[in-house]
Parts: sequence; C-alpha cells; structure tokens
Amino acid sequence: MPRPLGRKAKNYGKQRAKQIATFRLYLGQAREIIRQRGSITATFLTQNGIPRNMADRVLTHLEQQGEHIPPPERVRAQGQRAVEAIKRREKLKASLDSGAQISDILTLTQYSGKSGTELLASDLNAIRKYYDPSFSIRMAIPANPRVARMIMLIKENPNISQKELAKNIGVSTSTIRDLLTLVSDRIKNLRIFPGSRFSVGELRSQNITILIEYLKGTKLKDIAEMINKELAKKRSPHRLTMTNVAHRLKYAAKPDEDTPRRASGPTQYTKEQLAIQNKEIKNLAKTNIGPAEIARLVTKKTGMTVTGDQVYARLAWWKKRGLI
Repeated sequence: MPRPLGRKAKNYGKQRAKQIATFRLYLGQAREIIRQRGSITATFLTQNGIPRNMADRVLTHLEQQGEHIPPPERVRAQGQRAVEAIKRREKLKASLDSGAQISDILTLTQYSGKSGTELLASDLNAIRKYYDPSFSIRMAIPANPRVARMIMLIKENPNISQKELAKNIGVSTSTIRDLLTLVSDRIKNLRIFPGSRFSVGELRSQNITILIEYLKGTKLKDIAEMINKELAKKRSPHRLTMTNVAHRLKYAAKPDEDTPRRASGPTQYTKEQLAIQNKEIKNLAKTNIGPAEIARLVTKKTGMTVTGDQVYARLAWWKKRGLI
C-alpha cells in the first residue's frame, strides 16, 4: 500500500497546480494577442495586463513551440542572436528568396573553411526556425485595404506578377514593392517564383535542405528522394531528380557518379580548379593591381566566377602564412 502524502507534499501539489493553471491562463491570453497583433515583445504583454516575469516565460514557451516569431528588438534583448548574426541571416534568407544559386552561397567568404561550414549550418537552421512557412504567424486581416486586396489576389493566383498586382489594385509597381513589405512571410511564401514550378517558400525550404545535406556529404540521389517525400506529403504533382539537385548546386551530374567531385570545405570548385585560380591570382598579385581587378581578370581567363572578396581573403591568408 502506498504511503499517504504528508501535509507539505499536498500543499506543494496544490501550489504547483495553481502555478500551472495561471501559466495556461496567461498563455491563452498571449496567443490571442499574437493572433491579433503578430510578433510582439514581453513589454507589450506587460502593458496588456500580463506580469513581466510571466510575459517572458510565456513568449519563450511559444517561441520554442514555433508559435511566435520574436521581433528584432526582443531577439536582441534576449541575446538569442547578435545584431551581426541577424543581418547575416536576413541577407542569406534574402539571397535564397531571390533565387540565388546555392553555389554562390557556398563560395561566400564567411562560409569558407570548417568554421564557415558550421556557421552556414547554424544560419540555415535559424532561417528554418524563424522564417519557415510552418512557423509563420497567422496574421489578422490587415487594416490597410490595399494590403488586404493584395493578400486576396496572391491567394487566388500565386502566379500573379507585381505588374498584374499593380494593375488590379490601381497603383504603381514601386508601391506594390512597398506594400509587399507589410505582407507576412506566410503570404509571400505562396507566390510562385518566376520561371519555377515551386513557390518562394517551397524553393527556400528545398534549397535549405539541399545545402544542409550537401554539407553533410549526402548523395544527390538521396537528397532528391528526401525532398520528393516531402512533396508527396504535400500532394504536390512535381518531383525533383538527381539532375535537378545537381543543377541547383551548379554541377553537371554524371551517370556513374552520384556525388560530384568537390574540394574540402564549402566550395563549388574541385581542388584542381582552385589550384588554377590560385596560380592566376598569385601571378596577378605581383603586378600590384587590386583584388577586384584580379577577380575580373581571373574570371575572364578561367571562366570560373571569382569575387574581389574571395581574392582579398586568399591573399590575406597567404600573406599571413608567408606563402607569397
């Protein structure tokens, strides 16, 4: 027979039950405020009758559950991401949204080397957490009638262009670009990317998966199968092939080779190609011309895209180690 609970245990149980009930009460209030207002801060909840210490706990819980995307001021205050990290991740997200080649991202200076690979993986996971459509807040219908009209048009026809939006709403295309900044990510993710079968949100999600799995060394065929399983769950009629994945990485897939040859570290070029680039860079550096001009000449001569920042980084690395 179990030993009966003492007075202290009973009192603790009652106290704990009361704490849980209070937390759930404030949690429900916070959910309703977020539904109406979108991303908010703990200060805003405090102004609406929720105690400050409870406001922080409630928002942290909702963010961990993916029900709330913290605004930049809360992110900075909580120390979840440094200002530099916020800017870097927003820039990376913008690149993915604008259709940048994955290989262009892999060759960025900040993502080079082993530490760069880890940084890229961290940034991609952060983008997936804070910007993925499944984590987006369901915003209330906006007060601005033009924005509300735009949302309705995008939902009705995700293929609609900015020019067509402008014509339907009766404004200029520049005004449309401004109004789009007031539209939540959840709506913008519905828009079909020009020249693609997929929406902006789908493309970004796919590209993040490709990048993460590529950095792990997963075969292109397996990456394609992974993405196709997700497409099947969403009942999408479209599928990706190994060649499609290779094209996103700017490689020509070979029938007898699932994974293209690549150099160590996040780069689109093989060791042999990098050696050719480095030889040209070192020769041109002797003429005392700037990194930007060296990059232009190397790109023209080798047919491989090299940026001024990449040239500068390589020269600095060689000089530091006495290699030039």
